[in-house]
Amino acid sequence: MSGLFRTPRSSMDFWQFTPQALLPLMAALAAASAAVQVWRRRDSPQAGWLATVLFGAAWWAGIAVLEYATTALWGKIFFSQLTYLGIELAPLAVWRFAYAYTHDGAAPSRGWRWLTNGWAGAVVVATFTNGWHHWLWSEVRLIDVDGFVQAWYGRGWLFWANVV
Repeated sequence: MSGLFRTPRSSMDFWQFTPQALLPLMAALAAASAAVQVWRRRDSPQAGWLATVLFGAAWWAGIAVLEYATTALWGKIFFSQLTYLGIELAPLAVWRFAYAYTHDGAAPSRGWRWLTNGWAGAVVVATFTNGWHHWLWSEVRLIDVDGFVQAWYGRGWLFWANVV
């Protein structure tokens, strides 16, 4: 087991095939395909936001595939950080899509846009600076799950606040 957690000697040691990555891969492909189809029909403001939702979901799931497939701790942390771009974009775009759809294409007030965009931006910045403050995850370690290298995250207060 100690061999799993060594620093990789080659690029082949860095990647693993894990069945856990198959579902996010299918989700990424489906979301990207749907996003392209919606983007082609973007003549209404709602379609633009729906395409953004789908592109964000495709990013989120696609980068999650890389996180599951890597065996290095730094790789799992890095890809987890990259997923937060989609994790923050997709729900924000869902809210903007729903608002535009229910308000005849109108945008939310400037105050709501500042609040929601500011929160999403702050979480993304906190994600990439987590090593200094540990607000999103206080600890990350590699664990062996049925022969596959996985990351275990000790969740911090900002992770749970962001879920809410």
